[in-house]
Amino acid sequence: MKLSAMMRAMRVKAGFDQRELATELNLSQSCVSKFETGKKIPSFPQMIHWAEVTNAKELIIAYIAAGDGLTVLQNAMQLITGG
Repeated sequence: MKLSAMMRAMRVKAGFDQRELATELNLSQSCVSKFETGKKIPSFPQMIHWAEVTNAKELIIAYIAAGDGLTVLQNAMQLITGG
């Protein structure tokens, strides 16, 4: 699962629309949209805050831990470095 798709799933599961989640995260609705479409990668702190607000920390763990060792490292680095 792509990070962008996971972030959208987290928001939908929590019952937020993009504007509501943006307000909770102190972001613009446009920024939320860009995260969800993969046009922008969140920083690790942004990703953690997103997971806390949407009550979906288990999805971050699943994202980081999915796949083989190389995939785990790539996913972790993407979250840490934002790219």
